[in-house]
Order: sequence, then C-alpha cells, then structure tokens
Amino acid sequence: MRHSRRAAGPNLNIEFDAYWRGLRDGQSVKARRRFEAARKLALDLGYVCQTSEELTDARL
Repeated sequence: MRHSRRAAGPNLNIEFDAYWRGLRDGQSVKARRRFEAARKLALDLGYVCQTSEELTDARL
C-alpha cells in the first residue's frame, strides 16, 4: 500500500495527538509505540522529524 503525503498528513496529526493524550492519561508505553509508528510513517513519506533540542538549536 502506497501512501501520499496529502493523504497521510491528517492521519499523522491524529497519531501524534493520540500520543499526547496517551501520555496525559498515563498510558506511556502504548503512547510511545503509537508515536514511533507515526514518526516512522512520516520519515518514510519524506517528512523531517526533529527533536525539540534540534529545533531550539536551529539557526533562524
């Protein structure tokens, strides 16, 4: 199954939101798995994923 960026974009947001809700609700292991799956999909589609440290260190 091939994904396009346009089709995957909303799904990625849903998965990342689910990650944060899972952390809030005390489901850290399950939330981390969902986050990693969404992150892998984003990378496979050519999106760039950076940590907060990488973003704060970036030159504007």
